[in-house]
Amino acid sequence: MPMHEYQIKIPEICVFYKINYISFESIPDGKQTSVMMILLLLFSLLLFQGGCTCPVQCDCTETSVLCEGRSLTQIPTLNVEGSPAILDLSGNQFTFLTIGDLAFPGSRHVVELFLNNSGIADICGGVFDSLENLQELYLGGNFLSSIGEDIVARLDGLVVLEMSNNYFYENMPVLVSESLEVLSMANSKISNIPDKALSYLPNLKLLLLQQNDLQTISMEVFRAVPADSLFMRLSFNPWVCNCANVELFRFLDNKSLIDRTDPYHCLIDSGVMDIYGKTGRKFARKHCNKNMDLDDGLNESRAMIDENRKSLETPTESKRKYLDAGREGFEKNLVSPPETITRGCALSSITIFDFYLILVIAIISGFVFGAILSILCYNIRLRYRKLEPTSDSKVELLQKL
Repeated sequence: MPMHEYQIKIPEICVFYKINYISFESIPDGKQTSVMMILLLLFSLLLFQGGCTCPVQCDCTETSVLCEGRSLTQIPTLNVEGSPAILDLSGNQFTFLTIGDLAFPGSRHVVELFLNNSGIADICGGVFDSLENLQELYLGGNFLSSIGEDIVARLDGLVVLEMSNNYFYENMPVLVSESLEVLSMANSKISNIPDKALSYLPNLKLLLLQQNDLQTISMEVFRAVPADSLFMRLSFNPWVCNCANVELFRFLDNKSLIDRTDPYHCLIDSGVMDIYGKTGRKFARKHCNKNMDLDDGLNESRAMIDENRKSLETPTESKRKYLDAGREGFEKNLVSPPETITRGCALSSITIFDFYLILVIAIISGFVFGAILSILCYNIRLRYRKLEPTSDSKVELLQKL
């Protein structure tokens, strides 16, 4: 009895079943046609119910549709049903994405969509609205020069939006998303960040803007961003060496929005200046009248406080509250208005060398004063002893009387 395999894609679960059937030779001649009709009807019903048909240009598994690098010029006819799916359309030549391109049956099951390196120059609004459960969207390596504010506004579960290596040239796109946590626009020719660029991204935790054309950023962009809530990469941009940028990077460091160990350089007449290095502090003192040494001391103190907190293995509740309150107050002082810091600098204008000199003089003066006081006390006591009559002298005096 020969065995044949039929690949049937069952709706909702999309698995393959093996069907064993008796060879047509064992079926009477009058019934072979009826059996064929029943099998064809069965297959038609299964397909009609919307099984996850796989385009001929793609490779499919139970959880993915892989169409990368197939020289496609338009989105193929898709039907994704069942498990959360990955749809990879990268490495093609779509040029434009219009409404309806991604509105295929089962689009709600797509959780990751790859459209990177696909020659896309324009995306119409609402293209992604049918992808209700999309979590990650990759649009890097295309020719995008602009993108609508509401392009992902209706994707309530979107967490990652990757758009690096595009051609925005000037303004960073302003996006609206309540759920977005990771936004990458590295190496995208961005030279300006609008003041409201982060206003509509309340849950953003990572912003990648390295290797762009940024020369300066207004501090208004980050005014409303809570400390320690966002981390950014801003390295390898052509920063201008001026007081505004010195103040900007001090501000970002104080709010823990960047890692100061990343390379942040700008060009000056004498060469390359490290904004957080010695040359940066020297530039600030000379041109901006800012005491960068004080800021370094504050940052080192903050690091020591954090290290001490970590070293406490089992702190009591009272100790924890005390440490938290102390750290909170210290960080408030770090972000206090510039005039407050300037006033403090004016009151503590004594250098470290002068402080130690005064301390040594005070110690020596203390020893000298103590020695003089001891000598005076000894002389007074000696004179008192000479004036005090002894017992023998008292006897002689009585005999004379």
